[in-house]
Amino acid sequence: MSVRNTIKIITLAGAAAMLPGVASAANPTFGDWTATGGTISNAGANCPTGFTCETINSGDGFLQANVTEDADPTNVFVQTIITDSGASCDNTSTFCAFTDENFVKTDGTSNGIAAKQSSNDTALNFNSSVEINTGWALTVASPPPSVVINQGLSDDPDGTASNGDEFTTTFNLQVNLDSGGTQTGKSMDIAQDVGLGAGTTDNQGFAVRERSGDLLGASGSSTLGGNTVDWAQDVGTPANSDDVMVTWISQDVDIGGAGSSLFAFQSVENKSGTSSTPDNLVSDFSTTANDPTLPPFDWDTSSDVDATFGAAP
Repeated sequence: MSVRNTIKIITLAGAAAMLPGVASAANPTFGDWTATGGTISNAGANCPTGFTCETINSGDGFLQANVTEDADPTNVFVQTIITDSGASCDNTSTFCAFTDENFVKTDGTSNGIAAKQSSNDTALNFNSSVEINTGWALTVASPPPSVVINQGLSDDPDGTASNGDEFTTTFNLQVNLDSGGTQTGKSMDIAQDVGLGAGTTDNQGFAVRERSGDLLGASGSSTLGGNTVDWAQDVGTPANSDDVMVTWISQDVDIGGAGSSLFAFQSVENKSGTSSTPDNLVSDFSTTANDPTLPPFDWDTSSDVDATFGAAP
């Protein structure tokens, strides 16, 4: 196994194991560096704002540096950056095909890590990023999410369905923890869209969206199939807020002389089981309509689903 791959595995495994630590004055941010022909620079303007960077070790696609807060010289981190050999990128307009960046606090008492790994493959229309923050990384006044995962894949870059069957899928997850490691919120989106055949309107769609705690957004309700479910956000204690999931499935396929295969299904579930209405799960199904902005679904017009979960699929 190469040294580069070994470092990747150690970084992600260590991130999952770290425990919360003590508060810090300020934390550096990801992405404040550039690479030119494999030479990574985090000096001067490329150093995180409010910090001074000093290289410890460097090589083709590798940099390790001390990052010291200007206002508090005792607040020091070791930053490790890995990218592909020979890479040229700036994290703004030209993204690296692969990056792995992490910060470790050096005071000897603060457990935790801030780590981010990203992949961007423009040829395959694939992008993925994983960010993990634990321990000291969560003790600032406005802590970042503890876990952020974003992934997207598409075989239709121009969005015209001009090359036959087209496919797009996305996955987004955010988990918030407090400094004691208690989950305070979760946001998850899973979506998949399939276009069937070049130049046609045949399609299938699938979406799942879940919100809980301080990522629930607001209290609300939804009425489907003649039944109502509601949910509540406890602003003072996010961990007590409800956990709500919306599922949407849609299909519209021309099957020739047999007509059209058209259907849609939508459900809203209060997974916490604390709805004040008789139902914790409501749903509706139709074989004559599949527009979430129109009856019988009314995603946007007769419920709080859009405010909590975003626009209709």
